[in-house]
Amino acid sequence: GEPEPPVANSDPYPVSAAVVRDITKYMYLFEIAQEFSSSDVGLQALRYKQLAELSISYLTFALEWNKKLLGEGAPRGPVGAVLACWLIAGGFFAVTHQETEPAASSLPKEASLRDVLHETGGYAWLVDRNVLLPAWTDPEDA
Repeated sequence: GEPEPPVANSDPYPVSAAVVRDITKYMYLFEIAQEFSSSDVGLQALRYKQLAELSISYLTFALEWNKKLLGEGAPRGPVGAVLACWLIAGGFFAVTHQETEPAASSLPKEASLRDVLHETGGYAWLVDRNVLLPAWTDPEDA
């Protein structure tokens, strides 16, 4: 399903359990898009109208999280996690909307996303929330 918008409350950097769950969905979405983009049948599936529409909602929610969660002085962990989501959403959008270019080249590289997550503290922030992340996010798996 579509991600949920951030919940506003008195915490200057509110991150609900639902938003943390949705951030995790982006990590798995990346894994699925990578797998699908490696075959002709998968590429056809990625270009279904419903996935193209879903890609727009993922971009929209990444932008909403950016606006509402990441103000000046925001903790680095959420910033890193949302930045990774933004990169994944952009790649997913490109993959679902391309007609001729190799779709896999539109996705961010695993190593780049892993670097973003680790150098910004996003990985540790998600792990601290007991999130089960895909293996590609683990620095030991690099």
